[in-house]
Amino acid sequence: MQVVYPANWYTVDEPPQYACGFFDSAPIVIPPDQTFPDAPVAVLADETPYQQALDALTDPAKWKVLSKKATKVSGLPATVAEVSWIGRAPYTVGTQRYFYLVDRGAQGSVLFVTQGQVGDAYTTDKQVVDLMASKSTISAPN
Repeated sequence: MQVVYPANWYTVDEPPQYACGFFDSAPIVIPPDQTFPDAPVAVLADETPYQQALDALTDPAKWKVLSKKATKVSGLPATVAEVSWIGRAPYTVGTQRYFYLVDRGAQGSVLFVTQGQVGDAYTTDKQVVDLMASKSTISAPN
């Protein structure tokens, strides 16, 4: 997988589990306890089957689906959606998530995602997610 991101944005190379997975317009700091970095955009590859991942990302007990449509990313089937959190912790009610979920068949799925409170930063991050999903290359399933 080759992830394309804005030239003036930052990513991380270490530790390996976070390499080229998180993106920010400011330098990214990994907490000492190695929890997820605080970055507005993430690209995560996972072995979770596509439909299972999509069901979790749009679970009506946790998320209100604001928009959802089938699309293609790197020629592969995908869904682009925006959801709003209605559940309890860990998010504040109204936190929105915008994502592309890409189906890699037996290889699982790839997620391009941003989330946050509605505002200028969230709108900009959505545009970055659109750019990244449209310009990145994901290998076809085996």
